Parts: sequence; structure tokens; C-alpha cells
Amino acid sequence: MKKSVLICFLTTILISASFGAWGYERWWNFYEAGVSYSKKGQWREAAEAFRMALNQDSVDRSKARTYGMHFIEYYPHRRLGIAYFNLKDWDKSIAELSLSLSQVDDAEARRLLAEARQMRALAVSKDFSPPRITLDTPPDGSYINTLSAVISGTVSDDLYVATVSINGRPASITPGRETAFSYAARLVSGKNTFTIEAHDGSEKISKKTLILICDPEPPLITTNLPASGLVVTSPSLELRGVITDNLSLESVSVNGEKVSGRGSKIAINKTVALVEGDNKITIEGRDSAGNLSVGTITVRLDTQAPEISVASPEKGMVTTSREVKVKATVRDSRGISAITINGMPIELSGRQVEAISRTIALKPGETAVIIKAKNALGNESEEIIPIGIDTDGPAVSLSEFPDNMIIYNVDAFAFRGTASDPSGVAQVSINHSRLPISPGTQVMFSYSIPLQEGENHVEIGAIDKYGNERVIKKVIRRETKDIKKIGARLAVAVVQFERKGAAHDWNIEQALTEALLGVGRFKVVEKMKIDEILKEQAFGASGAVDQASAARIGRLSGADAIMIGSMNSTGDHIEIDVRLVDSEGGAVITAHSVYGEGARPESRRRMVEELAQKLRTDFPLVDGMVVQVEKEKLYVDIGARQGIKKDTKCIIYRDEEPVKHPLTGEVLGYKTREVGSVILREVYDKMSEAVIVAKNVDIKIGDRIVTK
Repeated sequence: MKKSVLICFLTTILISASFGAWGYERWWNFYEAGVSYSKKGQWREAAEAFRMALNQDSVDRSKARTYGMHFIEYYPHRRLGIAYFNLKDWDKSIAELSLSLSQVDDAEARRLLAEARQMRALAVSKDFSPPRITLDTPPDGSYINTLSAVISGTVSDDLYVATVSINGRPASITPGRETAFSYAARLVSGKNTFTIEAHDGSEKISKKTLILICDPEPPLITTNLPASGLVVTSPSLELRGVITDNLSLESVSVNGEKVSGRGSKIAINKTVALVEGDNKITIEGRDSAGNLSVGTITVRLDTQAPEISVASPEKGMVTTSREVKVKATVRDSRGISAITINGMPIELSGRQVEAISRTIALKPGETAVIIKAKNALGNESEEIIPIGIDTDGPAVSLSEFPDNMIIYNVDAFAFRGTASDPSGVAQVSINHSRLPISPGTQVMFSYSIPLQEGENHVEIGAIDKYGNERVIKKVIRRETKDIKKIGARLAVAVVQFERKGAAHDWNIEQALTEALLGVGRFKVVEKMKIDEILKEQAFGASGAVDQASAARIGRLSGADAIMIGSMNSTGDHIEIDVRLVDSEGGAVITAHSVYGEGARPESRRRMVEELAQKLRTDFPLVDGMVVQVEKEKLYVDIGARQGIKKDTKCIIYRDEEPVKHPLTGEVLGYKTREVGSVILREVYDKMSEAVIVAKNVDIKIGDRIVTK
């Protein structure tokens, strides 16, 4: 076959060269050359000449004009079919003869056509298989995004491939055992079906179907967001939408992240994180045909709130008035939509900078100025300016100072108290006399006032640093009763105090002893006697006595109670704590503290005098009567109303024969007999329960009792 192709090629070259040399270049020149070659039996040269003539004029007819008024018979298809017949190319011969007969009927042509078909039938007796069709491009089931496609492939046969057609239209081929074909197919949107049909020389047929899906339209993107210009204040954005395609979607992504789904419709439901400023959101959808749609949305995140600058009031400012002057400036380039001060709206000017100057009244309970500003996007800022409103004076508390207090037979009254204020206590006065205090948030003070018979009015005032004052008024009633001095006064032993902090050269024990004697209520055991007992009992070098050993020392010294205590020095300030311990049971009868500046003599004197007065107040001189007697205890008509405390020691006495004046016979008094001693173990409002400690004779109802 290769040899025949080569011969045909060379013949074409020779004919073309020959015609070129003689100037033959029109169809009739090629036709006449073909007739000449046929007469000589040069069938290949004749076939080539007839094909060249057909290239210029392809219609067989009896009369064809050449030039001028010159006409010839022109049957190129018939003569080409005769040439193929002589070359034994039966299929081509049949094709050309059939085409000639369709144009001009001729008996000779019909005879040769029948003979060619007979000869071909004899030749195809060796053809056992139909042609084999192989499709190259595009693959079956392909998606095409254009309205045309080139279908190409090859057809092979064990003998001869005669024709190839696609959907009934011939494809361009070169007949032979194997031939390639291509076909420019027009497509419509959707499914396109093509049937490729191949015929061999013996009319065996092969068919193959090719389906192509045409999708020239890209996907459609629809979202809930505008294409651009969206401004939001939240750092997360809910993106909702759908991408659709008229056939099938291959992939969908948002900012490069794939969205799951298949088919012709894929929903987008995604939360997109935003950063401050402009954010570009890119949505891509690609269909199965390769069409790509890209949607871009520009979203601006703006979380910047208005800027608030406050000139007044200052943070932490304290005022005594609820009216506050507010001066501030609010700025925002996007525009300010609202400003409030403590919830009250402020009228706006519509500018990007708003100046505020207003006096507001704080409501009860409000302790701050709160300025809120909102811009056109809804971003809100807040400025809180804490303010202290101090319209109250210092808090004053007094210890051991009940209302409408009654004191019997006491010349002075000592008390202690505390004044406190968050802003600081600047001044404390008692009965308009200022006390020497060190200003601070909490000031402790103690004071002793002289008492007159009847009502004594006491006014304690405290002023804070802002001038707010608090005044407390008290009334003490002093009454004098003619009470017999039966027995000795309350015997007290003062022992060495414990020293803490800085050293002082103050003999607090001696000073306190003198102060106790000065109030005329106590008998103090001599220091020499106490020192001897401490030496005999082998106490340490300090001589300090604690509560556990105080009762034993008191009994050995003959004292009713022993005073123990401590002195704590912190710089120039001294705190003195004293406790009076019962010699019988070891219980603490009473305890007191005083504060002062220990370096000043007048302050030292004041502290010990206050302690002595407090102790004098704790042990009022009160008399009464025995109202009921049992075996080892009795009940008396004195109690807490007279200032009596638990564990108070008392003397039981009895008036016997009268003492008369020898001249006038006037009864001057009665001889008094001490009948026993008791301790008040339970104290009630108007009476007390006493335990008998000692008795000289039996105690009876009506006997008198007096505190020791």
C-alpha cells in the first residue's frame, strides 16, 4: 500500500510539472490529459488528472463550455470511476460511477458499476470483521463549556475502511485499512448525542455513540450581603447564600476554603472572621464544564468607639454637694449619634466633635459620673468617673457610755471612743474643747469629765477633712447617797506591767497607784509588801504577773483584787491595757484601755487618771437591803441599774442600839455591826444573787449591804 501511495504521489508531481511547463492549468486541460492517459492505459496518471479536474468542476454533463463558444463532453466522475475500475479499487470505482449516474444516466456506466460491485463481492470474501472505531477526543460524557467541539478518532479494518459518518454526515477521511477522522460538531446547551458509523469495503458496519454535555453558562452566585460597601461592628460575619448551575457544580469555596456539597445547587452557610478595617471575601463556584464564577464582597469591620476626654470632674474627687460640673469632649469621625450622662441624653450639634459643659445632680446612691457615647455605627464607649460624696460627719462610737446613765457618789466619769471617716478625721472635741489628736481615718480617744450633782450634759463632736460634723449628746446623772463606810475600801495590789515596743522611763505602776488613791475608792497594797511576796514566790527578773498567778499573789497580799497589765509603746504613742483579777476565783472582774502620747507629762497624767476613774465607775459605792436569805446565798435589792457588776464584793452590816446625845437626848446615829461578807455572783436589773463568803452571825432579812 505504501508503494502505491508513493507512485500516486510521484505521478501527481509529474502531471503538475508537465501541465506547468505547457501552461495547462484549467479543468478542461486536466480532463483532456486524463482522457489521453486513459487511451495509453496509464490509469494512475489518468485518475490523478481527473481528480485535479474535479477540484475545479465536479459536475458530469454532455455539454460543458471551455472558453469562448467552444464546448466539450465532460464526464470526470465516470472516467475517474473507469480508472479506479482498471486499478481494481472497487469501492472508489463504485463511488464515482454511482455519483456519475446520479448526474447523467449512461448504459456503459451502469454496466461498469454492476461489474465493479461483482468484483468487490469477490474481493470481500476475505473480510471477516467490521471496522473498529476508536474515539480520541473528547471522552464520552465530557462536559464542554463551548458551543462547538471537534470529535476525532481512528477507524481500522482488516481489509479496507470505506466511509465514516457522524450523525449521518460524512467525516473527512483517507480510505484505507486505518484512517483518522475529525468532525467539527455544533453543540446545544445540555446533552448532545453523536453516532459515529464506519463502513468497510464489504458493507460491514460499526457504530459508536458519544455523549457530550454542553454547559456554556457559569454558575450563579447569590448571597445575603451586598457586593461592596458593607460596614459591620461585629468581628464575625454570618455569610449565607447559594450557588446554582443549570447542570452540575464541581466545587464551591469561600476565601479558598471548600464548601461541601454536590449537584446543581450548593448552599453557603459560613461564619467569616473579620479583622479591623477592610476584609475581602471571595466566593468561587466552578461547574463540571470548567466554567468559573467569582464573587467578591468587601466588608469593613469598624469597632472603634467614640473618644471621650473628660476635663472635670477628676476621678476620685470628693465633694460635699450632689451637684457636679461636667466638662468633656467626644470625638468620632463617623459621626456621633447619642451621648448620655448618667442616663440623661445630651442634645447634639451634629458635628464630629461634641463639647459638653453641664451641671448635673447626682441621685441618691450614685457615686460616679458615667458618660456614654455612641457613633453612627452603634459602637459605644463609656467613661466612668468615680466621685465621693461626703455629706456625713465622722462615725463616733463610745464604749461604756449608755444613754441617761446614773452614777452614785462619783466625782468624775471616764470613757473612751472612736471617731472614723473614710476621708479622715480632722478634729474631735468634748464639750467644745478640742482634744489633741493625730488626724487619720480612725482616731481613738479617751477622756475624763468631772461630774456635778444632778444632770451632766456631755457633747462629743467630730469633724472630717471636708468640714462635715457629727455630734453625739449624752446625759450622766450624778446622785449622792449617804452611805455608811462600813469596813475597808476595796483593796487592790498593783504589780509590775509587761513592757512592749519602745523603752520609756515612765513608772506606770507608781503613777497608777497614786491615781487610784486619788479617787478615794480603793485601798492600795504597799509595793514593798508585793515585792517581798514576789521574791518569796521566785518570780522572774521582770516581776510581771500573769492572770494564772494573779489570784495567788492577791490572796497572799490580802488584796481583794490584783491589777495586771501591759504598756505598748509605738513611737510617741502609748497604749495601756489593765485587767483587775479577783483574788478569790481568779476571774477578770473588769478591763480597760487608754491611748495617748506618752512623751508628754500631761498626757501621761490624763491616761492614769482616766483609768482610775473608769475603775471607780466600775465599783460604785451602793448600799441596799437583804430581801431573802437561803442556806449559803441570799438576795439583795441592788443590781445593774445602780452600776453593779458580777463578782462585786460587798459587806453585810446591821444597825443595833442608837447613840444619843447626853444632854439633849437626840439620837445621833446607831452602832453598826459587821455581820459578814458576800460576793454578787449573778447580777440582774433590780437585784442580785449573793454567795456568802464569811459571817459573824446569821444574816437576816432586813440587814444592810454596801459594796466594798
